[in-house]
Amino acid sequence: MAFAVIALSAAAQNDAVKNDHVTLKAGLGCATCYRNSSYYDSCDDVVSMFKVGLGFDHHYNRVVGMGYSLNLHVRYAGGCSDYYGGGSNNDDSEYLYDFVAPIHINLYPSKHWVLSSGLYCSISASQGFDSDVDFGYITSAQYQFNSGLFLGLDASLGFIPKRDDDNAGNCTASMFIGFAF
Repeated sequence: MAFAVIALSAAAQNDAVKNDHVTLKAGLGCATCYRNSSYYDSCDDVVSMFKVGLGFDHHYNRVVGMGYSLNLHVRYAGGCSDYYGGGSNNDDSEYLYDFVAPIHINLYPSKHWVLSSGLYCSISASQGFDSDVDFGYITSAQYQFNSGLFLGLDASLGFIPKRDDDNAGNCTASMFIGFAF
């Protein structure tokens, strides 16, 4: 009897280890540009974005899990010389850096598909906008191959305006590739 209990608990631990994954991902997409400047208002446009991230996914069972990650989003803001033919007169960076930490619920409708939805907090490491902190909603869908490789799409919408004068928000959409260990 003791042998059966030990064998079952070891099997349960092995099953739990197989369902927990550390993930690495990188992606490309588009985002809003929210640089704050009284004379430079081209940031209402959509700009290109690159992101990299490290995460951890925990499966509670075959249908539901939870994911945590830390991502770096880098978006191009362009230089003032692109629009005014001169140098920059403010301290704005050409790139905007956001450290994004989402927490999301994962649903596994089939063996290979993962649907995620949750909240995030981000801290900006660039100058040139009014709000350094953002909270928002993030959602994604990804397809996982048996090898650990996965492909997906995600989108986020920030709740806190980045510029006080016109309520410019933080919005992103990207496609990504990654690997689960």
